[in-house]
Order: sequence, then structure tokens, then C-alpha cells
Amino acid sequence: MNYVSGDVKSIHYGDVLIKYGAITDCSKAEIPFVTDAEASDYQDGFLRDNDILIADAAEDETVGKATEIAGITDVPVVAGLHIIACRPKTKIARGYLGYYINSPSFHGPLLPLMQGTKVLSVSRSTLAGTTVTYPTQRQEQHQLGAFFASLDDLIALHQRKLTHLIQKYRKRRNALCLNLEHRPFHKRKPLNERNNHAC
Repeated sequence: MNYVSGDVKSIHYGDVLIKYGAITDCSKAEIPFVTDAEASDYQDGFLRDNDILIADAAEDETVGKATEIAGITDVPVVAGLHIIACRPKTKIARGYLGYYINSPSFHGPLLPLMQGTKVLSVSRSTLAGTTVTYPTQRQEQHQLGAFFASLDDLIALHQRKLTHLIQKYRKRRNALCLNLEHRPFHKRKPLNERNNHAC
């Protein structure tokens, strides 16, 4: 795997669990290339827009986290190991399934069906037995997806602001500590020594 060049890109399950949100725009996301791979080797597994990738293994209850694929370009993208790729049989508006599959409504019922002790996993057959609920109107699906996407953007904005404030606070704290180190102070005896002299 490399981030420089190649004919095929591959999405790793660890990135689905940690790096990518409910929607992964492949035209913008940092996705590694498969080193020395040829597109013809993976032709049957090329992802399409609106495909859902589900991480089937994790060390905690994040197993089952999903991302919806969007923005497929001329460079083909495939799913790596420990990812279950799903393609909806019914046309669903972009964004809806990415948020729905990650919601407590869908993910919650999967928790008792997960297997393993140190590493949890969910099987294809388990996922095949689930029910996906969605509004029949495409416009409503789109509005729900867009609403949750705007919430994600707002949360990301506030996280960036918080990170900036923390960095600013740390710089000021460090500057203050350095300033205090170079200021002259009267030497004082420890409190217990002063108490002893007073007796």
C-alpha cells in the first residue's frame, strides 16, 4: 500500500472504523493505492457510488461501523480485508444509508449477535438477516442525509475551534511558566521549618 501512485485504491477496515465518517467521498478522501496491482485483477470488486462498506471486525463494539461510498473517479476503488461491501437493490438517496447503518436503530440490534472475546466480529449471514428501514420518498431520504451531514460539518467546525483554543492555552501556559522561571523570588524556608522555629 502507498499514497503516491497506483492503478487501484483500497479502503482498509481500520480506516472505516476510525478515519472515515458516514460518507466517504473518494474524490477527496486520502485512500491508499495497492502497490503493484493491476485494475484487471480487481475488476469484479470495483466499488460504485452508494455502496455501503461495513467493518466486520473490531476490538470493541464499533464492529459494524459503516461508510457510504461517494465520488468514485477514474481510479477504481476496492474494499480491503475485514470489510463487507453491500450494494443496495433499491435506489436510495446519497447519504441516507451511511447515517442509518451507523445509527442505534440498526447497529443496536447487531450487538447481541456479535461473536468473539478479544476481537468482535459480525458475519455476512447476520447482516443478511437484518431489516433496513427507509422513507419511500427519495426527497425525504435526501433531506435526512443532508441534515445529518450538516450536523457532522458543524461538529467538525467546533472540534477545530476547540483544538485551536487548547493549543492557544498551552502556548500561553508554557510562556507563563518560562517567564516565572526567570523572575527573581525571595528564598523562603519550607513551612515546616518556620513552624519549628515558632515553637
